[in-house]
Order: sequence, then C-alpha cells, then structure tokens
Amino acid sequence: MIKLFLVGVPRSGTTLLQSMIYSSGQVYSMPETHAFRLGNNKNFSSAYYRFRFLNRFGFSRAIKGLIYKKEFIYKIIEEFDSKSEGYIGWLEKTPDHLFNAKEIYEVDNSVKFILIERDYKDNIASLKDMWESKEKFRIKTAIKNTFIFLRLYLECESVHLFDIREGLWLFRAIDHYRKAVNYINNNDYLFFKVSYEDLVNDAEKTLKNVCDEINIDYSNDMLNFEKNSCSLINEREVWKSRNRSNELKLTNNKYNSLSMRSKYLITKLVKG
Repeated sequence: MIKLFLVGVPRSGTTLLQSMIYSSGQVYSMPETHAFRLGNNKNFSSAYYRFRFLNRFGFSRAIKGLIYKKEFIYKIIEEFDSKSEGYIGWLEKTPDHLFNAKEIYEVDNSVKFILIERDYKDNIASLKDMWESKEKFRIKTAIKNTFIFLRLYLECESVHLFDIREGLWLFRAIDHYRKAVNYINNNDYLFFKVSYEDLVNDAEKTLKNVCDEINIDYSNDMLNFEKNSCSLINEREVWKSRNRSNELKLTNNKYNSLSMRSKYLITKLVKG
C-alpha cells in the first residue's frame, strides 16, 4: 500500500500536483481533510471539530473516543487505507500537515511525504492575497496578526511601526513561510521535494521523477487533470479556480502588485 502525504506552504502548488497524481488513476485522493488539526492540544477534545471531520469524510465513529495523539494518527492512516480499496495507495493533501510530518512518520515509517516548493516571493504574495480575500474579520484573528507583526518588529531591525500599513496579512504570510522553512530544514530527511516552477515548465519530466519516487506508473492522463481536479476542490475554495484548467503557466502577478516596501520586507525577512 502506497501512503502519500502531499504538503507545503499553502499556495505553493499542492492542489495542482495532487490533481495530476490523482489523474493517473492509481491512487485514491480526496479534498483537504485537515485531519491532524484534531491532534492539536486545543482542538483534540473539541466535539465540534470531531463531528465536522467525521461527518464530512465519513470516517469511523471510533475515532471520536481516541484521546492519545499517536493512536489518533494511527487510526486516521488506517481509515485512509480502508478508503483506497481498488487503488494501489492513497494521497492525502493538506498543506499544513507539513508541521505534523515527523509525528506521522514516527507512527508509520512507511508513509512518504512529497513537499512542493515555490519561489518564496510568489508564494508569500499569493498566500497574503488568499488570506485577505477569504478570511472574514474576527477579533481573535486580528489580535493574532497584530502580535505576529509586533514580534517581527521587535526581532527585525528592518521592520518599522509604519510598516503596519502594508497590511497585517503580509506579516502573517511571511511568518508562516519562515516557520515552514525552519521546520523543513530541521526535518529535511522526511521530504521528497518537487519544484513548482519545474512542474509548470516541464510537467512531463517532473511528473516522471515523482512517479519513480512514489512507485507508480507515469501516464499522459496526468497532464489532463482538469476533469479530476473538481472532485478534489471544495466549492468554497474559489482561489483554486486555476487548478480547474489544464493550462500551465507561471505568473507573478500577485507579487508584482505589491508595493516596493512590501517586496523589500519579504526579501529582507526571508533571506536576511
């Protein structure tokens, strides 16, 4: 049984690669589960999160009674196994499961993690744009974003108080990207890395390398992923509309639309 987790910084190309691999017809996949949010201490005992997850994906009610994180991870993997009947394996794609990779691997070292990486400038700009467009105003979120800005202000001489006018979501996106890079660097041995730019510029060659790594056969159907992408995207995920088309094209429109100050802060805070 092939067990795959596709992870990365949000807006790095995870949905595109998931659609391509799923279109091979060899592995089962599904929309983002965010399953391991249930393993976070503050959410693990939350009846609301458990009910929403179980109801949405039809997982076993037995998960509801689990109280230990490792037992929960084991059971989730077991559920993925059971849902992939008729396939040679499964692929779960939730970008932020990146931060659970080490815990998952410690429970089942037969799993593989595919990490897709995108140019940091375009990734951060796209992530900022997505959060700004989809997130409703919440006091809790506003406070969290403000604290992130203040922490970066205190940590980095290049950040000034007047930079708050660049938008708090910019600093949230930068902070998230930096945390992801730090986690990847500390657990580099876990990940098979795929470049988003390589995937777009030479999809066939890149996909063949991916197929060799995860032990599935390459198929030209993987380049015609449009018909399968819809089943992997929730209706509310409107920012993923480009993944509903087979057209592959690099774009940095989101980054180009940023102010010069925002561009400076991205480079300074990520690259130093």
